[in-house]
Amino acid sequence: MKKILIGILVLIVLAGGAWYLKNKAKKAVKKVEDKIEQKMEEGFTGSLKEAMMKKVPLKCEWQANGDSGESYVKGEDMYIATVMQGKKGYMIRKDGCMWTWDDETKEGVKICDVDTGETTVPEEEKNDSGAAVGMQAEGVDWNVDYKCSPAVFTDDKFTLPTDVVFKDMNEMMKGIMGGMEKVVPVEE
Repeated sequence: MKKILIGILVLIVLAGGAWYLKNKAKKAVKKVEDKIEQKMEEGFTGSLKEAMMKKVPLKCEWQANGDSGESYVKGEDMYIATVMQGKKGYMIRKDGCMWTWDDETKEGVKICDVDTGETTVPEEEKNDSGAAVGMQAEGVDWNVDYKCSPAVFTDDKFTLPTDVVFKDMNEMMKGIMGGMEKVVPVEE
């Protein structure tokens, strides 16, 4: 009889301990969920570079001088649609590459090893915001204040259009540089 009582007592203690740990874990999860929810509700106004540093997927918008833009940012990945002087332009940045195109020509440009100013571009080659000069998509103004809010979207937002032909600028530069190696100076 004592063994049965001890067994029941052990089961009650184990069940109580499991209940306690389960509730403690639920409270910890709830606390984390509340922090995430609070962070999700908070939007911010700032640069696109700041938006890229957030750990939350964001939809950002800007307007200036009759031009406008809408961006979707998830870490280093970005989709941007702009209307500049009545013309629509687009950019996708992912995996260290940037693709830009427009609606009219259905042609675009691909540039890889894109530097947004956070890596090894010499200071004299950066603009006021720290972005590499010449490496910005047309319509992407790093000095514009973007109004951003958390958003839910899939990675399909960063899928390239199938009806646009992209010229690979890296390959074009290799071709140009390769052609220059073959030029032999003429001695006089």
